Amino acid sequence: MNKLLTILFCFSCVVLTSCDETQRPRFDDSSLYVFGDDLSDTGNANIETSGLTPDKNYYHGRFSNGPLYIDKLATQLNTPLLPSRLFGSNFAHAGSNSLGMSAQIFNFAENVGFVVNPNWTVVIWSGANDLISLISQPENEITLITDAIAHIRFSILSLSAMGATRIVILNQINMARLPRLHSADENDPGIQLAAEEWSINFNTSLDEMLDELDRDNSLSTIRFDVFSLVENIITDPSNYGLQNIHESCYVKDESAIALTGNESICQNPDEYLFWDSVHPTTAAHEIFYQQLILKIQEN
Repeated sequence: MNKLLTILFCFSCVVLTSCDETQRPRFDDSSLYVFGDDLSDTGNANIETSGLTPDKNYYHGRFSNGPLYIDKLATQLNTPLLPSRLFGSNFAHAGSNSLGMSAQIFNFAENVGFVVNPNWTVVIWSGANDLISLISQPENEITLITDAIAHIRFSILSLSAMGATRIVILNQINMARLPRLHSADENDPGIQLAAEEWSINFNTSLDEMLDELDRDNSLSTIRFDVFSLVENIITDPSNYGLQNIHESCYVKDESAIALTGNESICQNPDEYLFWDSVHPTTAAHEIFYQQLILKIQEN
């Protein structure tokens, strides 16, 4: 573990602009730390792009139409959760893949002086952007998934080496369910079937890696099966208060950075599973949160 911390420290000094102690903000007032991508980002990408991404039809810099599952979890835990770019404890950044998530861990490690309070809850939800990238490079499935799992593994071991004991890991939904994949399948028949296979292979590899950590390192994580939850929602949406599980509520030209004026928003977003072509609605995030807090409370 000491060797791992040494590697982590050296890498962080390379990744970050400075290892000067005086530039290290402290986050002792929060007990929730978050790493990942769009699904957990509460404003980092928005701050970095001066408000351009996501656009004004999203909620306060979040990639949804309202609070995310992690906002709700922070409220339940009665702890602050600001973006790391505002010296907060949420390091998740939209667009990050698993390698980018690892860099978030390095940033966090320096900020907390490589010491984690064992009572802190640490959440990792990463891999979605790795899988989405396979749409344009399906031939790289094995390499990409193997590398993604390796990045997540190293991140977990790094957090554990710093003292984290409450590490929550979320797996990936079935990418074939995304509205973007419905559209892609029209032009590239078979891509949805492939996306489902990628998702299953990713989650299987993730479980195998977590089993190995538990067996060989006595490192037990809290696992949350988002894949099965979303499949259950799609099987019986009315049971979760939803109706539209296939379409985006917010339709826009996602290749354009600025709004074009041709955007449209549905009248009943609380009945939709997806806000845009890849991101869930706040109604879906509420479902994620309700099931996640139960899982955390079991541990």
